Amino acid sequence: MLEAALRVIADQGYRALTHRAVAREAGVNLSLTTYYFKDLSQLVAEAFTHYKDALHREAGGYLQAALDYLDRFDKAALADAAVRREIADSLARTMTDYLEHHIREHPQGVAVEMTFFFDLHLDESQRELAHKLRSRFLADFVAVCRRLGTAEPETDAELIMGTLQHLECQAIAVPGQFRPDTISRQLSRLMRALVA
Repeated sequence: MLEAALRVIADQGYRALTHRAVAREAGVNLSLTTYYFKDLSQLVAEAFTHYKDALHREAGGYLQAALDYLDRFDKAALADAAVRREIADSLARTMTDYLEHHIREHPQGVAVEMTFFFDLHLDESQRELAHKLRSRFLADFVAVCRRLGTAEPETDAELIMGTLQHLECQAIAVPGQFRPDTISRQLSRLMRALVA
């Protein structure tokens, strides 16, 4: 039922979410959705938490790969401009790989994220769920920026997050327009500017 709720939000928008729509999407009796979830707020909260946990597990592998890669460089190496450009390009490729996988394998998840991040009609508890998801990823990017020694890790992490969200939103708004080579070049320019 949680996956069904996410599909309804992704396909029809938050306002289309009802117990009846979730039951129909899940192929279960309506009484089951009302038995397990006292109201739609609880259903939305549990569905988004379910999605958030799965996303953290998936993205964690990409983050760990980036951190492991950064561990290969000591402070002396990080001081070299050519090495920093190589690192920026490598991290851009890792982010591009993640975006490509996420958009290809979980387009509905991306749509759900966009709903939670940008729908102004969500109630305060649902906004808090979106804030927690974003904060978790932001903390990961701050850690990467600190490891890189960027001038302003928190600001730089915000720039990376905003760019990734924009690219995801663009990819689902215009299907078939995601071009990994173009995305990788854009992310490389951003990362090179941050580590310069």
